Formats: sequence, structure tokens, C-alpha cells
Amino acid sequence: MTTTKEKEFWHGKYNRPFKEIFGNEKYEDLLKEFLQRVLNQKINEITYLQTELKTGNLVERAKTVDLLVKTNKKIIHVEMNVNNPVYLHLRNACYFFNKISSQTKIGEDYDLEYEFIHIDFSYELKESKNIVEKYTLTNEDGSKTYLDNIEIWEFNMDMANSFWYNKDEKNIKKYKHLIMFDLDKDDLKTLSNGDDFVAKYTDELTKLNNNDAFQSWMTYEEDQQMILNTEKKMSYNEGQIDSKIEIAKKMLSRGDDIKDILEITGLSNKDIQNLQ
Repeated sequence: MTTTKEKEFWHGKYNRPFKEIFGNEKYEDLLKEFLQRVLNQKINEITYLQTELKTGNLVERAKTVDLLVKTNKKIIHVEMNVNNPVYLHLRNACYFFNKISSQTKIGEDYDLEYEFIHIDFSYELKESKNIVEKYTLTNEDGSKTYLDNIEIWEFNMDMANSFWYNKDEKNIKKYKHLIMFDLDKDDLKTLSNGDDFVAKYTDELTKLNNNDAFQSWMTYEEDQQMILNTEKKMSYNEGQIDSKIEIAKKMLSRGDDIKDILEITGLSNKDIQNLQ
């Protein structure tokens, strides 16, 4: 007797489902409520911006960000980071400042009206002890701000998950909008009880997972291989041995498999042994 293999349930933290829901103008109300909870401020209206950024270099491939919107005189750039590779902050900062640069070039004067906010929803932040870290451009003692219209927020998504698994009711209620991204459908139903926003998100994510076209797009294993291939390509493109060594050190510190480190960095076994 053969049994039908149960379909993979794609959590909202993955790139495709995140974009399908929060990057879709059809669900503008969901995005608006989500950003209100994240930023703890009223969102009046949202304009979706092009997520493919111009590179300014004919030989460089276009850069595609997860989410880019304009609202309340703010440009908000969002990245959902399932992994935490060593180049993560540098890559996301490049995307963020690319948008700042393109926005300020519109018209004849520098645009001082807009506030630019970059938001990272990051997993595997082992060094972070806070649910959110906020960064601005200030001097060493924080007494002066170089630019007061730029902010970077990074949320520790694993810490949000810990509230759920530790049954921390106070923080579960406070951070439902973060916890929901890494839960299976049964836990999502429990989390959404009494919360219309989480309930609608759960319904839409479930519909997406029940869509055969979406399910046939990619398996979890294929997604992980694509991430591995991307890290490997970015490591090679860096082209500097020092950068590869820094990547290897980072991967060793978080306990990554030696085979993966060798494949991503292109270093030899002897190189890796010298770092241990």
C-alpha cells in the first residue's frame, strides 16, 4: 500500500511566501497592519516601489530586494533573512543605500523630506541578546547625529520564537507579528485566536501552501541548495583570500559543517585546520 507524501508547509519566513503575501498589493491591508506593529506607529497609506534596484553598472546583475514601500514620508526597505551569512549586513546595507542614493537624485535638490528605514528580520543572530537593535549614524559617544533621517532596525527572530516555545504569554501577545513567520499551520491557528490580523495572514499562507503551482515551485532541499550556491558564488566573487578566511571563521564559530565551509569558501582542508 502506497501513501501520499504530505506536502511541505512553507513558513512565512521564506523568501517566496513572504513576497507573495506582503509584496502583493492585493494584501495591502495586511502589510499596513504588519508595519504598524513593527514600527509602533500609524501607517496611513502605502505605495509599493519597484523591488529590482538599478546597479549603475552594465556588467552587474540587477539586485532584487524583498520589500520596498513608501509611506508617511518614509521609504521602508525590508529583508527577511533566514540565514545569517558573514556578508549579510554588508549586502543589505548596499541595497539600502542604493535606494537612498536613487531617491535623492530625483529632482534638482537633495531630498530632505523622507526618512529612510531599513528593517532586517533575521534568524541565527547568536550574538544578539535583544529582540530588536536600532542603529543610526552618530558619533562615537552618540551625542551628534551625522544624518537624522536614516535608521536600521534588526529583529532577532529566534528570540521571538523562544517566547512561543517557552509559553511566555506576555511576549507572545506583544510579538505575534514576528512569531507567526516560523510556525506550522496548527500552531498558527492557535496563535491567531482572537487576532484578526494573524488569522488573515494564516488563511492566506495556508491557501498559498495548498496551491499546487506554488508547491511545485521548489522543495525545501532545493531552497537550501540555492542558498548554499549563492553563498558560494558571493564568496568567489569577492576574490580575496582574507574575505574567504573571515567567512570560514564565521562559519566555524557557529558550528557549520566542514564540508559546507570548504564548498562555500574554496579554501583547502589545511587552510581550515589552521583556523581551528
